[in-house]
Amino acid sequence: MFSESAIKLGKIQVEFDCLYGTKEMRKRLTQADRSKELLRICNREDVSFEGFQYLERKLIFNLINREITEQLNLL
Repeated sequence: MFSESAIKLGKIQVEFDCLYGTKEMRKRLTQADRSKELLRICNREDVSFEGFQYLERKLIFNLINREITEQLNLL
């Protein structure tokens, strides 16, 4: 059985991806902007700072690393 916090993090991930995960939004918002929006959602949902850091790594930093790798592979 999943813990309540895991379910909450999953819901935040889905919300963040729907709102800010599109190509248009990724182009429009800086990494700092996306982190601020994620922090706002986490604060609203009363998620710990550790939970925010986990989501930031998963949703923002890993995406940036993937995008950079894809660009390097095109060279």
